[in-house]
Amino acid sequence: MARHIDQILNAAAQRSLSSEELKLLSSYIRNLEQNRMPPEDVLVKRIKELEGKLDDCRQKLRSVDRNEIMD
Repeated sequence: MARHIDQILNAAAQRSLSSEELKLLSSYIRNLEQNRMPPEDVLVKRIKELEGKLDDCRQKLRSVDRNEIMD
């Protein structure tokens, strides 16, 4: 996609873009904006939540393993 954007921008430097090229460029830009990564603080918060869930799973597995040994 980046290559296509570069091609359209290079064409724009030499001539006026057609309406089709403008639509295509705007759709590429919208797509990039939608796929943008969330802010770092959101990612850090989500990682901490997942680490907490992983710890809960580990504790549950340990308790199940202990129960299996006792049987």
